[in-house]
Formats: sequence, structure tokens, C-alpha cells
Amino acid sequence: VLSPALSQLQELSQREARTSRGMLEIVKEIGSIQEKSLLLNRLRERNMIPIDAFLQKNADMSARLAELKRQRRLQIEAGDESREMRKGLLELQHILQEAEIKGTFDAQLFERIVEKVIAESSKRIWFQVSGGLLLPSDIKEKMR
Repeated sequence: VLSPALSQLQELSQREARTSRGMLEIVKEIGSIQEKSLLLNRLRERNMIPIDAFLQKNADMSARLAELKRQRRLQIEAGDESREMRKGLLELQHILQEAEIKGTFDAQLFERIVEKVIAESSKRIWFQVSGGLLLPSDIKEKMR
């Protein structure tokens, strides 16, 4: 049961690491393009570059800048998802630490930690618990 949860946590950590590195590269490139744009505008103000070359270069930089800003927004949204997942996992941990684990089914505890039950097939279901973790459960032949 914990194996899928651990792999999902590992995936979350790897995604956050990629997001951090990716965000740094995006911010660096945005800064570089803004510097180049400023230089291009100064060259144009001094009539050191033809207008058509200026317009083409400016359009190219504007398009690239728009794409980088879109990527940055997506990275921020991905970080928000990671924070929400961590928050849910901390909540799950808190619930489980407080819970008295009995030898029988505890409906109240189940309702507190399970957000969704997904039937994959007649042989397997998934429990989505707080934090977004998906835990599989195989259905035994006798239970069907």
C-alpha cells in the first residue's frame, strides 16, 4: 500500500526540483531578452539600426518573451499544485497520528482521509486520500 504513495512522493520531489531549475533558467532568459530589448530600443533611437530590422527583431523578442512568461506561469501553477499536495499530506499525517487504529473498519476515519474511490475494474480500485495520493487495492475474488 505504501509503495505507490512513496513513488508519488518521490515524483513530487523530482517535479519540484525540475521546476526550480527550470524557473531559474526562464528568469535568466527573460532578463537577458529585456536587456537586449533595451539595447535594441536605444540603437533605434539613435538611428543606428534600420526600422524594418528593428521591427523584426523586436517582434521576435516579444514573441519569445511572451512564451517565456507563459512557461513561468505554468511553473508557478505547478508549484502551487505541489504545495497543495504537501498541505494535504501533512493533514493526512496529522489525522493518522491522532487516530486510534482499531482492528475493525472505522467509517469516520475512512471519511476523513479518503477523498475519492475510483473503480478501475472489477478487480482493482484506487483510493485518493488527502494530499492527492492514489493508493491501489486489489479486490479479492470472494469480495466480488
